[in-house]
Amino acid sequence: MQTNASDRERARLAGERAIRVLEHTGQQLKDMNRYGFGEMFFGGFLAGGRHARQSNEAKNAMKKALDAVEAFRDLLDRQWLPEQQWLDLGEFIRFTQHFIEQPMAEWTARSRIDDARIQAGIAAERIKKILGNL
Repeated sequence: MQTNASDRERARLAGERAIRVLEHTGQQLKDMNRYGFGEMFFGGFLAGGRHARQSNEAKNAMKKALDAVEAFRDLLDRQWLPEQQWLDLGEFIRFTQHFIEQPMAEWTARSRIDDARIQAGIAAERIKKILGNL
């Protein structure tokens, strides 16, 4: 497949957008995970309601991150990348799809949200590396 500068530019712009969305998602997940165990369980109705709202916000942020990474990957020509970088993006996509599809039980939410935050940061770094290779 013959590629031109505009193909690479579209991929670069999509990659930069994906990085911004991933970094924003990571920050939202970090903010959500600030709540301590005691506040989640013993903070009463208000803390529980706030945590439920933030859980939904985290899930929505992950959906946006997934969309941004998939849009970036769709614009990439596989020939531009080493195979491992292609597989790394697929790994984030699979993780995120699983995260979104599974219900967040209160007693596991902190570790799952921390895992998602870490994965978002890893994906952002991987995309930065890919952009550097474009």
